[in-house]
Amino acid sequence: MAGLKPSVSQAAALLKNAVEGSVPVLVRYNNDADGITSGIAVYKAIEKLMDEKGVKGGLKRRLLREKQNNSAVFFKQHAEQDLRLLQSASEKPPLIICLDFCANEESIPALELLRDAGAIVVIVDHHPFPKEVPGLCNAFVSPWSVKGGSSDYSTGLLAGELAKRLGFKQVKRLQLVSLIGDKSKLINAKRQPEGLRRAAEALDYACSRKTLAKGLEYYDSILEDDSLASRLYSEMSGLLNAAVEAAENKTRVRRLSNGFRLVVCRVDGIAKRGDYPPRGKLVTAVHERKAALFPREPVVTLGYGSGGITFRANKLARDAGFNASLLIKELRKEFSNAIPSGGGHDMAASMRVERGFAKLVFEESVKRVESV
Repeated sequence: MAGLKPSVSQAAALLKNAVEGSVPVLVRYNNDADGITSGIAVYKAIEKLMDEKGVKGGLKRRLLREKQNNSAVFFKQHAEQDLRLLQSASEKPPLIICLDFCANEESIPALELLRDAGAIVVIVDHHPFPKEVPGLCNAFVSPWSVKGGSSDYSTGLLAGELAKRLGFKQVKRLQLVSLIGDKSKLINAKRQPEGLRRAAEALDYACSRKTLAKGLEYYDSILEDDSLASRLYSEMSGLLNAAVEAAENKTRVRRLSNGFRLVVCRVDGIAKRGDYPPRGKLVTAVHERKAALFPREPVVTLGYGSGGITFRANKLARDAGFNASLLIKELRKEFSNAIPSGGGHDMAASMRVERGFAKLVFEESVKRVESV
């Protein structure tokens, strides 16, 4: 964390200058507990700065916006929409802060667009990044940029430190929920209060369910209201358990020649776009259930469907040499026309696959797992 102080300070200075100069600011955050807690921390910190400056009412609503990013990728069309929105509020070049997404190859066209438009861009993201990304933004906060850093340093943890630099100190709960939500090894989630664990799951549920409200104010109310978090957690548990049971008939386990246990789950028809559980959540639940049956063996789970493949692995698989993020990177080089996007962490990652290539990419994925 000490190594990140310079980049956090740089990001804080840009945000302070933006508020002082009445520059329009957009807080974009990823759609999970980590991204949401990041968004709440930074948004509240900017609000505090604006309150101290006397920016209120309609002026505050024009100068400070928020958007949920429902992908790890910052798409070019979304960047164009952001610029139009912020340019309608002021003629000054806007500041866009991206939290828990965007530090990937697929987001480069959007970042180039923002740079060419003169926007100030701040990225706080704990995913591994390509070398081009830091040069396309004005401040870049990533644990991968310092010695010893890893994805376990969640974006919410880093965003909380940024918020404290801006004068908003009430971030401990947000940081803990982000670490729990992203299954960080920096803490033992089982030893954390049950309320925090419920809150993390409730946030993941709320941002994925199309029938529920969206926005940082609503998400913050979940963190503040234990009864609301408990109700959402109960709903989430019922839907997730039902989906895992449905997936049982579409799941197969086999032992590979390298000693790995491979779990294959067909997710089409179970994980539906815009509803709960999303594909990643379902595959995680299936993986955890099956991996528990083989506590002393490396286990890799492939959740596959017509539109992509999701990877999950246990610690033994990672220690044996499996790296989901690296595997996807290699596959994208070999099948560039078939895999338009993909990435993530070493034990949890996913990729989109173009229609008609699913079987080919799936079979190659299995070969790569068996070759570890």
